[in-house]
Amino acid sequence: MQAVLSDVYDWWSRTMRGFVGARGGAPRGPVAVLRRDRLDVFRGPADDAPAAVPLDDLQTGLASLRRGRGAVRGPVTLQLDEGRFITRRLSGFTVPLSRQRAMAAIDLGGSTPFRVEEVHAVLTEPPAARQAPPSEYHIIRRSVIDPVVAALAAARLPVRAIALTAGDGPVLPLRGADLARLTGRTRARSFAHASAIAAMALIAVATAGSFAHAWWRYDTAIAETRAISAPLQARAVRVRKALDERENRMAVLSALRTEIAESRTATEVWEEVTRVLPDSAWLTDMTIAEDTVRLSGFSRAAPAIIAPLEGSGMFSNAEFTAPVVRVPGQAGQRFSLRMDVPAR
Repeated sequence: MQAVLSDVYDWWSRTMRGFVGARGGAPRGPVAVLRRDRLDVFRGPADDAPAAVPLDDLQTGLASLRRGRGAVRGPVTLQLDEGRFITRRLSGFTVPLSRQRAMAAIDLGGSTPFRVEEVHAVLTEPPAARQAPPSEYHIIRRSVIDPVVAALAAARLPVRAIALTAGDGPVLPLRGADLARLTGRTRARSFAHASAIAAMALIAVATAGSFAHAWWRYDTAIAETRAISAPLQARAVRVRKALDERENRMAVLSALRTEIAESRTATEVWEEVTRVLPDSAWLTDMTIAEDTVRLSGFSRAAPAIIAPLEGSGMFSNAEFTAPVVRVPGQAGQRFSLRMDVPAR
């Protein structure tokens, strides 16, 4: 949890620095610049004539700077010049701080010729920029920096901060955890840093509590809604079923009304048959089934019956269904025919 909060704080502080810019300017107090062959000690930001201390005689040189007029008084900001460290890129974009350290440990052990116990792998504070910087770490040999830090401490010039410089690039101070490890001091967190992490923890707890409360209320409301809606839903199903049945009955009745309205009645058919049949014909049977009429009877000239039936506006497709025959003992010819009765 602490690593997560630290990552969140690092992201937030880096974002704020990108918007408002870096604070401060030149380091306060003395500055010691570690070069390849010497240690240049500046007494202050305005000092343009540093004292050069040979690396092979640090204790004597630093002790002399503590004496006399214009003596150097700590604490000191130690800057490592270009060539005193190696920079390794981990990713082209910014990754969380805890992941940077894990990636740096893997890269140091698997992709470099250095032994872990011989070097320091450190991270620096990113420069203030609107665009997220790439993720990098830096390798410093213990044989390069440890004697200098020890000599400064022996000369009562404790190291306040350690920074890396590369040409005209920005001065990148080491992160607090790496500074504490290199100087052998317990890392002292600032009140603002601790307060920020505590505030973030409180915000996270409050957010989780608010979310849990909202979820509980939502779940309770859903349960109450289900309890109320269950009987209403069953009632709605019954009402819907009754409405569907009523609509089906109405559809059947409507179809019947339409069929009745469009169909010819038996009386109409009988009146039309008696009107068009000649007086020489008489019927013995008439059957009406849907849109078909069947006639049976006798006629003195049965073939002449078809023409007047076809000429009627009510009948169509009149035809004999059996041969016309003469029945002994009966006057005329027996016939059987069918014809269509179209709708109105």
